[in-house]
Amino acid sequence: MRLILVDRSENHRRQFWPLTLSRPIWDLRCGITSLAEKLEAKVGTSDVAYFLPDYLAEVYRERTARPVNDLAVLQGQDLFLVDARVKAEHLALRIKADEVSRPIAGPSEIGLDE
Repeated sequence: MRLILVDRSENHRRQFWPLTLSRPIWDLRCGITSLAEKLEAKVGTSDVAYFLPDYLAEVYRERTARPVNDLAVLQGQDLFLVDARVKAEHLALRIKADEVSRPIAGPSEIGLDE
């Protein structure tokens, strides 16, 4: 499963200013690890891609080897898009990607608040 972290809403980013003027929300630390590290551990994947505002993308590409604002990563059917503000401990995942032997039927969208 590919985890895609999304931090594109300027209105939501403003709630974390000035900390998010120079970094995505998922880079904020919560204790010893960042929000992104907590989400990656909860989902159980190292296949991660990022979508963030264009003014941060160029700098963030230099800091990571993972895809940044690359639409090609959206191809495929095993994608898990997560808003950067989601707390990992509130994510109720019942199965891990490597335990799935058949397609899972269910809604395509979960946890939308807008």
